[in-house]
Amino acid sequence: MIPEAVEFREVTKVYAQGTRAVDNVTFSIHRGEIFSLLGPNGAGKTTLIQILSGIVEKTAGKVFVEGVDLDRDPYDIRRRLGYVPQEIAFDPFFTPREILRLTRGYFGLPPDQAYCEELLRTFALAEKGDEKARQLSGGMRRRLLIARALVHRPTVLLLDEPTAGVDVELRRSLWETVRRLKESGTTILLTTHYLEEAEELSDRTCILSEGHILALDETDLLVEKMGRDRVIELFLEDLPHSIPEILVPYRPRVANGRLYLSYAPGEAGRVLKIIAGSDLRVRDLRVHTDDLEDIFLRLTREAA
Repeated sequence: MIPEAVEFREVTKVYAQGTRAVDNVTFSIHRGEIFSLLGPNGAGKTTLIQILSGIVEKTAGKVFVEGVDLDRDPYDIRRRLGYVPQEIAFDPFFTPREILRLTRGYFGLPPDQAYCEELLRTFALAEKGDEKARQLSGGMRRRLLIARALVHRPTVLLLDEPTAGVDVELRRSLWETVRRLKESGTTILLTTHYLEEAEELSDRTCILSEGHILALDETDLLVEKMGRDRVIELFLEDLPHSIPEILVPYRPRVANGRLYLSYAPGEAGRVLKIIAGSDLRVRDLRVHTDDLEDIFLRLTREAA
């Protein structure tokens, strides 16, 4: 039986000050899939990736990559993994060609100019291959991070918040890159707090909160299982100081200066009638279906 690409078994991480960043987490990642760890800052996503990559030492539990035990052979595991951190992390005075060549050396590999040039072409960096990294645009540096993570031909790629802080155009471009990597057979573990990103890319999604797993399933089934309610997004002249009691059954929440109400299919007329009879001063409204953000908020409320 072929082992899973990645397996966490009852993994816990407690920091010196007593903070329990990850608490008894168990899950596995299938070969060739895109698997998302989804949750807000502090949920434990980055800690799990750093445990897997050997940056952080776990307190308890077992971790395997393609059947290799992290405790027994961490060096073998590092050769199987490519790690793309949140922050830009290479010498700004080296060129992309130099960075790729040196990174191969870190893994004890001989130079492979043909493969390095292939990576530069794949990530649209060939024309900038001899420029200093500090002269590259933000998008180019992000692509260089991924190219560097692939230079030793890993089978599993770890992407820690790969699109945090980037503009929409670059985010979409990076998404296309991730899809192409999956098509080439690479297993991808992605951490994100962008709910749209998990829904757009992932075969399966694991929702984390405060070091615990709230839910884990195929992404589309996760949405279906939770029930995809309708959502009314209300643009109000003034946000109320308190939510009218009559709206409480519709799980009201305020975000981005708007009021959101959730309701089951067939209830639209009743909800609109209640809104019309309330003191809310509605400037505009929009109706859409639940996304992963609504599901995440529902799960965290149920777990509280």
